[in-house]
Amino acid sequence: MNKSISILYVEDDVLTVEAFLDAFGDVFKKVHVAYNASDGFELFLKEKPDIVLTDLQMPKMSGLELIAKIREINQNIPIIVNSAFNNTKFLLESINLHVNEYTMKPTDPYKLLTVFEKISRTILLERSVKHSHAMFQTVINEMPDPVVYINKDKSVAMFNDAAKKFNQEVVGKESFTCHELIFKNVQSCSNETITCPIETINRTKEPVTLYNLKAIIEDTERCFDIHIRPIFNEENEINGYIEIMHDMTEYVKMNSQLMDEKNKLEHLSMHDQLTRLPNRRLLNDRMEQVIKRNTRTKESFGVFFMDLDHFKEINDTLGHLVGDILLVEFSKRVLDCIREQDTFARIGGDEFVLIVENSEDEKHYEEFAKKIQEMLKEPFLIQGQTIYSACSIGITVFPQDGTTPEILISNADAAMYFAKHSGRSTFTFYAQEMREKASAYLNEGSDFIRAIEEEELVLYYQPIRNMACGKFTKIEALLRWRHVQNTLLLPDEFLPIAKKAGVLTRVDFWVLENLFKNFEIQTFENLGIESISVNITSETFLSKGFVQKLVHLMESYSFKASFLVLEIIENQFMQDTRSSQNILLELRALGIRVAIDDFGTGYSPLTYLPEFPIDVLKVDKSFVKNITTDKKAFKLLKSILTLANILEYEVIVEGVELASQVDLLLLEEISYIQGFYFAKPMDYDALKLFLVQ
Repeated sequence: MNKSISILYVEDDVLTVEAFLDAFGDVFKKVHVAYNASDGFELFLKEKPDIVLTDLQMPKMSGLELIAKIREINQNIPIIVNSAFNNTKFLLESINLHVNEYTMKPTDPYKLLTVFEKISRTILLERSVKHSHAMFQTVINEMPDPVVYINKDKSVAMFNDAAKKFNQEVVGKESFTCHELIFKNVQSCSNETITCPIETINRTKEPVTLYNLKAIIEDTERCFDIHIRPIFNEENEINGYIEIMHDMTEYVKMNSQLMDEKNKLEHLSMHDQLTRLPNRRLLNDRMEQVIKRNTRTKESFGVFFMDLDHFKEINDTLGHLVGDILLVEFSKRVLDCIREQDTFARIGGDEFVLIVENSEDEKHYEEFAKKIQEMLKEPFLIQGQTIYSACSIGITVFPQDGTTPEILISNADAAMYFAKHSGRSTFTFYAQEMREKASAYLNEGSDFIRAIEEEELVLYYQPIRNMACGKFTKIEALLRWRHVQNTLLLPDEFLPIAKKAGVLTRVDFWVLENLFKNFEIQTFENLGIESISVNITSETFLSKGFVQKLVHLMESYSFKASFLVLEIIENQFMQDTRSSQNILLELRALGIRVAIDDFGTGYSPLTYLPEFPIDVLKVDKSFVKNITTDKKAFKLLKSILTLANILEYEVIVEGVELASQVDLLLLEEISYIQGFYFAKPMDYDALKLFLVQ
């Protein structure tokens, strides 16, 4: 027998006590002896024995009275009666007092030992269970998630500290159900629309998970996933359930934030950043939906291709900022005069497309176009300037003028081209013969493609002055078209043709390949040149496999990546911010630097600039033009330079033509200046000679 058990022995006969101690003194950890029931009760309170062995017939207080007093305090302690009386009255009273064993005198020590062993096993088992329970309780209390052990009758057998937070009131009760502790706070198991998860487990014998359940914990709404798993006995019958609640509040909150960010990025990718109108991608998507619907209903709809008249002149004379504001105000006016079901999109520059639905005949489209042009007769007031602007409109009608977005827009573009060359500020419906007019423009595109193939394109180079050391340390490569008529055309004159002809990317890679093939890095490094920059259009920058093609070209001609700077116009990399960020990171990893060209003329939110791995800002010449005569212009330039310094970008100021401009810029400690004042663009041989001299 295990000697970790103590016993209280109450007996008024001294010889009987001595005989007991001789027989069982070494069996127990401790034997507490009392010679009367009153002393026995005092010893019970003081020593807290594991077993009580008592006689019945004793002076002052009987053994039955002692047992009754002990049972008031402890309902579970094993009590053994050892008495010479075996009448029915004593036996019944003993049973009522939950006496565990009743043994007769004279005492048979072997029988009594058997009783002790039996009771000891029970005590040790209970201790083991309590120990396991305590260990398990300690373990689950360390778990941050609420854990509940549930009996077969749905009463709660055990729970950890985290579970107490569900219902502080109920945990003070002696017994309560899982519904009272958990589900009363979450959702009612009695709700007919919700099946009790434990009933489901009893039926299927499979675990159950309840997702996204909300509960008020400490006056705060929390979100939980609750997992309930059955516990089986040796006969594979369910005898309990373990319930674990995962607090998903932060995950749900984070997921919601990610979804918001995703929606914002999706919105950015589908909308023009300046006007907030749908862009070409969203326009095509909506037009495809309209085509499917109208093909089914056999109804028509109109496509208006709109182009602002004389927008380039406004941009050049009043500046890009005024031009941008004009585009925004124009967009607002058009939105005010169209219906909710119509789609108005900006597809680039000053080009817009309007889808006009639910129209029965061309007269409605005609009235709609007149309404737009009438609206534009009211001048725009922008930065104190009164600006009159009209637009040319080309109109196609589904299905007679096309059955795909591409054809409908292309034919509307051709009609707009016809309207613009018919006097501007007018509208024209598409007709087949307009293709002849459009073909003239296409001929220009063919002429440009021929120019690529017959090597009429040439590269010119403009040195950039390092004002700190007074030397030229950078170069920009510039594209020119030496036309067959022996005129040197600038990019502004032929890139729109290249864009219409769909060869912008081809032109960009022509520039890169010829630069890598012919530019002698070692020669120019010996002349103090640190880098050469080249302009890249958004079509190329965002084209599939751009970085891989660029790397292949550099490797083919052993051109150092660290010597190259790619210039991208501010507006262009905002067309698809997510793709742009990824591409910029790839370029940085290769050691290629990136510059924002014409900075300040775009409409990208300044908050986005730090998110892009950009190295250089090239301030557009429009901010330099009037700095010597216009204080506001100089203040505007200073604010741009301050922003660039805050963001720790290298700054190059373009378009500097006067000594007075240089003097002002030097006061602002500008590091690099580019412009005709120091050097005009020149061919390759002239560049080498210029740098040597």
